[in-house]
Amino acid sequence: MKIKSRVQERLSNMLHTLHAVEKEYQEGITAMDVEGSLKKGFEIVENYPDDPRGESCLILCWLDHTPLHLACCMCAL
Repeated sequence: MKIKSRVQERLSNMLHTLHAVEKEYQEGITAMDVEGSLKKGFEIVENYPDDPRGESCLILCWLDHTPLHLACCMCAL
């Protein structure tokens, strides 16, 4: 299964790491902002299938007119 499809399947059950929450706070955005932006559409910028922590990817999505770059791990936590 393609990684984009796997990310789309997990949009209703996302976990935000402490690092992600801290970054969201610094940027003045919420987890709901991030999830809403992903649900509107996203691009996979890079795929990291051999990441030692588990398959992951770099995602680009947009919050209004602001680009968001997100690291997404496909591992089960």
